[in-house]
Amino acid sequence: MVGLLAALSASAAGGMRIALPLLLIGLLRIDKLWSEIPLLSGVPPQVAITILVSWSLLELFASKTFVGQRVLQIVQIIFSPIVGAIMGITIAQLSSIEEIIAHPWMLWIIGIVGGLLALVLQLVQAGWFYRL
Repeated sequence: MVGLLAALSASAAGGMRIALPLLLIGLLRIDKLWSEIPLLSGVPPQVAITILVSWSLLELFASKTFVGQRVLQIVQIIFSPIVGAIMGITIAQLSSIEEIIAHPWMLWIIGIVGGLLALVLQLVQAGWFYRL
């Protein structure tokens, strides 16, 4: 149960910021970096670090202007379900939950639920921005 909650909370973090949670997961696993993360395992580590650090800095500095916030929200709404699914699947694999090892199709369910959770959080964040 703790592994499932960890996967969903990582998906929620991916819904709030896109690049920073992926960057932290990769950097915390110094020995393997992104070798076990779906979609990022095919990218060389130098390229992945460059892209994720650049996007994290862009998220930080673009959020200071009104136009930057709008552009960032559009991009984040598009990519937050993908990042949420990646984060959920990665944390579920790394926590080695017994049920997931026995039934690999549960990874798909965790990925879908994590992606939807990240999308809902991003939509709430965008709605709050437009409300103000």
